[in-house]
Amino acid sequence: MKKIIFSILIIIAIISSFCFVNFNNNKSQNIETSLTEPIDSLLAVRTKPNINRKATPEFVQAIYLTAYTVANNRFDIILQKAKIAGINTIVFDVKEMQGYVHLPIKDNPKIKYLSQENIWDIEDIVKKIHSYDMVAVARIVQFFNIETAKKHTDLLIQNKEGGYWSENSRRPMWLDPSNPEVQQDLIELVDMLGQTNVDEIQLDYVRFPTEGRLSNASFYFQREDAIKAQTDSSYIKREKKDIITGFLKDLDEVCKFNEVRLTADVFAIVAWQRNIDIRNTGQDIAMMTPYLSQFHPMIYSSHFNRDFNNRLDDIYNKPYSIVKEGLELAIKKSDPNCLVIPYLQAFNWKVFYDKQYMFDQLRATVDAGCKGYILWNAGNAYDRTLNWIREWNYPNEYQAPPDPPRIKKPKKDSLDKETKVDSFNIATIVDSTRDSLPIKIDSVFVEPEIVDIDSTDTLLEKAKADSVEVEIKKGSSIKNLKRN
Repeated sequence: MKKIIFSILIIIAIISSFCFVNFNNNKSQNIETSLTEPIDSLLAVRTKPNINRKATPEFVQAIYLTAYTVANNRFDIILQKAKIAGINTIVFDVKEMQGYVHLPIKDNPKIKYLSQENIWDIEDIVKKIHSYDMVAVARIVQFFNIETAKKHTDLLIQNKEGGYWSENSRRPMWLDPSNPEVQQDLIELVDMLGQTNVDEIQLDYVRFPTEGRLSNASFYFQREDAIKAQTDSSYIKREKKDIITGFLKDLDEVCKFNEVRLTADVFAIVAWQRNIDIRNTGQDIAMMTPYLSQFHPMIYSSHFNRDFNNRLDDIYNKPYSIVKEGLELAIKKSDPNCLVIPYLQAFNWKVFYDKQYMFDQLRATVDAGCKGYILWNAGNAYDRTLNWIREWNYPNEYQAPPDPPRIKKPKKDSLDKETKVDSFNIATIVDSTRDSLPIKIDSVFVEPEIVDIDSTDTLLEKAKADSVEVEIKKGSSIKNLKRN
């Protein structure tokens, strides 16, 4: 009897083992992308670049700069101040939200849908960053692409009710993250960038959209899986996290070939890894981080609900607890070989942005066990911030100028009627938020090099800076904005 039971147990174990292996094989197939050109064939025709990349600093201290900032004289001034403060890494845009790429992609026949804008030579930018003994990180916005969405509607997310889907009624801004043509272009772009002297490639918006009527959105992979499931009853349908992970897996292969580090930004809320957030964004930390050398949670206190997780503290103006909690969770869920380097808030939207606010974020970052930080200010207004960073790094040698007292901002009235700019003006943004629309401002604003404003939509796309003085072109149409 014992022999029979033992034999049955062995048979059960063998069957279970077979099922487990088969299930895992199916799951691994789920994160494979269906690219128009496999990665192996993409790399087979190339030789490895012989480039000496700068190593990741022991403790990363970075600031973000736009493509337009690195194109003008401000770049040198910022680099000088950053170096004095102790900054050792510069993150700069190669492809931003509008969709323009600052590389000669027109010469690459494999890149079909992206738009080029020549404002500088990337090797000149990297050389200048390296001359300050800093790491050069190229940032690429992924699936959010206004320009391509406008020109190539076949790459958009489909609407179940017909036509294309968009987060809002104004215009489409998202390409379908699961569309092989979309992914192929971005992989080709990363491969091109990997052949330059940049030290790291940083991905942003490597996720699915999270706003709008998501129940109406129909993604390429869902339609493809529905067809496969009809012919194969054992087929396991993919989730958004499988698509994002598969895409990162392909990019990791490309970056390893080029011997360049790959990193990615993630939603702040993703650090908590709630099922609903993973389902919506497709950002699963445990699945993503094996393919990244670093990942960057954007934990800005201003972007949480005041009572997030039933908090009783002042989440906006006392960021220590929310930043530390999010980073500790992110570290716990990430691959041990992937560094967690957060983006920290360096702008005053919804918060009292002063030295104490910055020091609280820095202390939370260190106490959580992170090996660095990146400062985000969309308009690259870092003067005050760099003074604080300098004091943080060299407390016995430097004291930052004192902050003004914390005074609550008055409520702002709305401009309901359209207003014309009668002459050239200088305006200063008083509020800023990371790539979010609409934005509250006290006057009219555009980025310094983009001054030709002919619609409110265009204005709002460009109004993403904090305390930056800019010129505005005569005849600009302004409406539905906020001012004092």
